[in-house]
Amino acid sequence: PEDAARDADAIRQLVTTGAAAPYEKHYRAKDGRLVPVLISPAATARDEAAGTVEVATVVLDLSAERAARAALD
Repeated sequence: PEDAARDADAIRQLVTTGAAAPYEKHYRAKDGRLVPVLISPAATARDEAAGTVEVATVVLDLSAERAARAALD
């Protein structure tokens, strides 16, 4: 729920421009921990008649980067 506003903003950007700025959010892993990820969505096709947009999204797990950064601090 805490990421709903960022998701909605990305959807608005995709519909309007065909791309959205990458943004961070958290996914919950099967073991219950929160996994930080970077979301990079882009529209791949648009059907104006149907009012739909197809989207491809790259999801990058930031866990290793965060752990490395914490180890340096």
